[in-house]
Amino acid sequence: TSTSTSTSTSNSSFRVGIAGPPGAGKSSFIETLGLHILGSDIEGNPTRLADESREAKKSTIPPWYPSSLSVLSIDPSSTYSGGSILGDKTRMPELSRHPSCFVRPSPSSTNLGGINAYTSDVIQLMTAASYECCIVETVGVGQSEVEVDKAVDMMVLIVPPGGGDDLQGSKKGIVEVADMLIINKADGPLLSTAQHTCADYRGAIRWQGRGKEEIRGDWKVPVLLVS
Repeated sequence: TSTSTSTSTSNSSFRVGIAGPPGAGKSSFIETLGLHILGSDIEGNPTRLADESREAKKSTIPPWYPSSLSVLSIDPSSTYSGGSILGDKTRMPELSRHPSCFVRPSPSSTNLGGINAYTSDVIQLMTAASYECCIVETVGVGQSEVEVDKAVDMMVLIVPPGGGDDLQGSKKGIVEVADMLIINKADGPLLSTAQHTCADYRGAIRWQGRGKEEIRGDWKVPVLLVS
């Protein structure tokens, strides 16, 4: 009850779900994105968006740009021992030390759907704590693990180069609920493969059936290359 009351009286938090198969680069992507949002580069040095003056920073960025960030990363739990390494935070060494960011890894506890049973409650807690943006990194998910979509405002699916052809992109499940698709690691020897994967998904996404149209409105699902 206290959490619900605090959430209703605090500023709303924009919630982003980051999903993708194991090894797609979700944690590294969140590290880079988070540092950009908070005004630091990958080494933790100030960028053009960072300024000692809070008012000066507000004048250089859009009003919707968050000034605080929370990251909830869900790590897989062993089906035998129940233990979890909680290693995603180690891939965010700079972001986890940023004074305006809170990074919390937690085990999936063998819960299906990409998140654990209490992730939605923790998201509410982050909103009550006035974090303006909350990023939820799921366990390396498969096609049917879509529970995270119910807990966030925007669903981002990260796909590695070679992560399926146009038929794979037409399949239901996690691809169908994604609001944005990102083809990661699009550089070096993987660039050509990433470009082909991007083209396959762009072609397939047009044939997706009705699903989230009432929520998306005129939003067209973009498929982007990221390096």
